Amino acid sequence: MKISFTKKEYQILLNMLYVGDWVLHAHTEGEMDETKPYKEFEQKILALAHEFGMENFVQCNEKTGQTFLSKDFTTNNEIMEYIDKFENATF
Repeated sequence: MKISFTKKEYQILLNMLYVGDWVLHAHTEGEMDETKPYKEFEQKILALAHEFGMENFVQCNEKTGQTFLSKDFTTNNEIMEYIDKFENATF
């Protein structure tokens, strides 16, 4: 199956991945075997950043080879407002 995204849709997908990862891992330390499939899928999606001209949103850990969303992504993104609202309502 092939799915096509616009640049705007890819940005939305990155936001959704970030929120999902936040829920799964924000309050844990280390790797969790039960969330490994989510991390693997995230890696596939982040690998496409260059195709959408969003290389600045993704960084690679030289030691592990894992990619992750960069500080540029989180500091210049309205998604953090939604996470803050969620955390304030939860706690």
